[in-house]
Amino acid sequence: MNVLLGGVLTNKEMYKEYSDNYVIETYHDFVCTNLNSYQELSELVYEKYFKDNEIDILIGHSMGGLIILDLLIKNYDIKAKKIVICESYISEPNEPFRNLVYKNKILEDKILSMMKSERPLFSSLVFDSLRQLDIRKELLNISKSVTFVYGMRDMDQEKFINELDFISNLNFTIKGIKETSHFCLVENKLDFESII
Repeated sequence: MNVLLGGVLTNKEMYKEYSDNYVIETYHDFVCTNLNSYQELSELVYEKYFKDNEIDILIGHSMGGLIILDLLIKNYDIKAKKIVICESYISEPNEPFRNLVYKNKILEDKILSMMKSERPLFSSLVFDSLRQLDIRKELLNISKSVTFVYGMRDMDQEKFINELDFISNLNFTIKGIKETSHFCLVENKLDFESII
């Protein structure tokens, strides 16, 4: 089984190109209006997907990646052959990483419309927990192999790594996809899958 955990204000339609090969989770089956943080959601996701299942490929996009990292930080047993975290920021992202899509007005309009319609499904405290995030120290203790993928926007490899300002953990691999942004797994599915 392959699982893709989506972002906080996404829906399954956003990840439809992955639906043939992945179970896609966008949290509509959970009551998220009463949550105090995304970390509370991570425990619900663990019960649904990871407690009794073995996963081949586990992808977490945006908040989905933070849910996976939260579980790894707390030493929950995630039985996954491959873990890919896509566009999840472990602290406030630097300016070059704050755009949603790479120069695609149609996709950007679609995403903004989706996010607006999804917003009432989540407590404002979930958004607060995402804005006040800094888990850099906690990630130093993760012993599982994790691949992190980010859109490189207009940056070359050296500038991308410098701007990302990531932590050093030998279990982590960092990859960039050229000319993509926060939704890089949708903007360039071919390159994203080649990393997996």
